[in-house]
Amino acid sequence: MFTDVFGLKGRVVVTMKDVRDGREWTAWDDHNLIVGSLRTGWVGWLTGSSWNPPSWIGIGTGTASATSQSASGLQFETVRQSATVRENLSLYTAKYVTTYGTTVGNGTIREAGLFNASGVASMFAIAQLNVVKNSSNAMSVTWFLAVMSGSAL
Repeated sequence: MFTDVFGLKGRVVVTMKDVRDGREWTAWDDHNLIVGSLRTGWVGWLTGSSWNPPSWIGIGTGTASATSQSASGLQFETVRQSATVRENLSLYTAKYVTTYGTTVGNGTIREAGLFNASGVASMFAIAQLNVVKNSSNAMSVTWFLAVMSGSAL
């Protein structure tokens, strides 16, 4: 008898770059929470339905939504931008990157979401953050989604 368990895991990495001196640092690196719309979209795709894949990353100041698998959006979204990088890193990992310039998203960022559109959209994953961004910094949010199996889950 063969059994295999597989699922999705995600990771969010926030990198800051000081535009004055070019110094870069990792401001956040942690796992995310896969929410219900990604699961239902995946099952729909497996049964022949079409769906739009993730392509937008939003950031916000809320905290409550980031702990719920039933979350459908950010609690207090401040800005959402198209992923400028959408690539297949390996057979099992997708990578999305959005960069926020010095005038975008300034303040304390407490949440981020991975969406399939700019307006009304499905949110596929959410992360709870604690990052302070200001006008001296450009910020890149890199989101990884990986299909994992067995003990890797």
